[in-house]
Amino acid sequence: MEQVGLVVETRGDMARVRTQRHTACQACGKCDGGLSGLEQARDLTVLAHNPIGAREGDLIEMKMEAQRVLLAAFLVYTLPLLNFLLGYVLARWLATVYGLGQVEASGIIVGFIFLLA
Repeated sequence: MEQVGLVVETRGDMARVRTQRHTACQACGKCDGGLSGLEQARDLTVLAHNPIGAREGDLIEMKMEAQRVLLAAFLVYTLPLLNFLLGYVLARWLATVYGLGQVEASGIIVGFIFLLA
């Protein structure tokens, strides 16, 4: 993923870069942009490595590895679903082993608890 931004501050080998959020990176969590109230912020500031020695006021292009973007998408979308399924199956199994009458309800309730966790 590529992004163009303006260097607003440098500290050693790090640079703080102001850029605009792409629609593809709405909530990946790699930067401090995010929701402000009900409207999504368009401008965001990213702390990035500065191996080229960019200075304040320079316009630069940043790149993020596709693996990191895919990992963030997996964590945000797939992990909660897997947690729900794990809680559902575990609770159904325990309800069956201990002879509880509400097997389905137990699975759903514990599934949602695991989802929130």
